[in-house]
Amino acid sequence: MAGLTPTVNTPSTHGAEAYRAVVTVSQGLLPGQSGADICRAACSSDSQCALWQMYPNDAENIDLSEGDHVRCWLGFEDQMGNPRFSCTGRSPKRWRLLTAPQAESVLARGCHEGKVACVVSQQCVDLCQDECPGFEITDEAAGICQSPANPSCMSEGVPMDLALSHNLPGITENAENSMVADEGDLFTMSLNLQNIINPDTFEGDTTAVCDVLGDAECDFSDGACVCEYDDDIDCMTLFGHEDRLVPVMAQEGLMILSHQGCSCEGRTCALNLLSSVPPVRTSAEATSAVRLSGGEMQVCEASVVCPNMDTCEQVSYGIHGCGYSCGSGDVRYWCSHRCACNLVEAVTECTAGTMCPEMDSCEPISYGEYGCGYGCMKGNAYHFCNDGCDVCNE
Repeated sequence: MAGLTPTVNTPSTHGAEAYRAVVTVSQGLLPGQSGADICRAACSSDSQCALWQMYPNDAENIDLSEGDHVRCWLGFEDQMGNPRFSCTGRSPKRWRLLTAPQAESVLARGCHEGKVACVVSQQCVDLCQDECPGFEITDEAAGICQSPANPSCMSEGVPMDLALSHNLPGITENAENSMVADEGDLFTMSLNLQNIINPDTFEGDTTAVCDVLGDAECDFSDGACVCEYDDDIDCMTLFGHEDRLVPVMAQEGLMILSHQGCSCEGRTCALNLLSSVPPVRTSAEATSAVRLSGGEMQVCEASVVCPNMDTCEQVSYGIHGCGYSCGSGDVRYWCSHRCACNLVEAVTECTAGTMCPEMDSCEPISYGEYGCGYGCMKGNAYHFCNDGCDVCNE
C-alpha cells in the first residue's frame, strides 16, 4: 500500500515454504532503491503477509526499469495469525545449491502521522469522507476507513430486482455432484469465475502454477499439481472432507482443487485441477447448493444503442453481469445485456438489521453506484436478496 512504512527485522527463513510471486516493476527505481524494496513493498501491501525472501542477486539489483520482473517468496498468515508457511530449517531442493536468500519479516505496519488506510484506493488518507468513497468513517483506533452500518445507495440506478434475478448466483435444492466450500472460498470463486485455470487448455508457466501450494515441492503435470511432502500424507488430511472443494489463487489464475480429484501414495499426491466450479454447499450438512457458473456469459458492447433509445452507456456489476443505462428524450431506462428495457427504478437504502422473510440472518451488500441488497443465510444456504427482500434467488 502506498505510503505505508513497515518495521522489519531479518529472521532466519532458510527453508520457508512460501507463495512465489512475480512482481512487475511499474516505474524505474528511485536512487537508493533495490530489488529488495520491491519484495518488501509487495509483502507490506498485503495485510496477511508475514515475511518475504528472494534470491540475493535480485535483492541487490539497483538497475530495474519499468516492465522488469522480480521474484519474491511471500509467507502468509491466516486471519487468526497462524502461519500458512513453514520454516523447517531445511532447504527445499531448489535452494540447496544456492546462496542463502535475503529475507525480512514484518513486525508492524500501518499509516503514520494521524493518517488511516483507505482499502479502496490503497492510500493513507487524512479524512475518509473526502478521500475514500464508500468508506466514510475515519477509524483512528483501527487505523482504517470503515464503511457505514447502512450503505447509502443511489436514488437512481440499476433496478436490483432485475439485476439479481437474472445475473447473480442461483440456489439449487438437492444438487447432484455438489461439493463443500466455506463462505470465504465461495466469495473467492465468485470473483474469479472468468480467471479459472482450465487444466485441459492451460498454456501458462507450468513451472510456477503449483508453487503456491505450501509445505510441498509441487510441479504441474497432465492437468494436476504433483506434490512431494516431507512425510507420508493422505487426501483426507489435506482436504478434511470427502466433498471438500478448495480454490487456490496462483500467479496464472484460480486453481480449483478437490478431495475427489486427489490421490496420494506415501509422500506424493496428485491434485487434479477442475475446469469449472460445480454446485457448492456452504456446509457438509446443507441440502441446497449455490450455482456460480449456471448463467451465460454476458457481453455488453460500448457501441450498442438499444432499440427506441437515443443513447446508451455500459453499466456492469462485477462478474455477475452487465447492461446499459439508456436515454430516450428526457426519460432514463435501464436495459439488460439483451436490450430488454424498463424505467429506472428508485433504490431504497439497505438498512443494517433488516431480516428478509424466511431468512435466518441478513447483512447489507453494497453494489456501489448500482444499488444495494442483502446477503442472507437460510439454514446452511447463502441467498442474495434485493433491496426490498422480495427477490432472493429462489
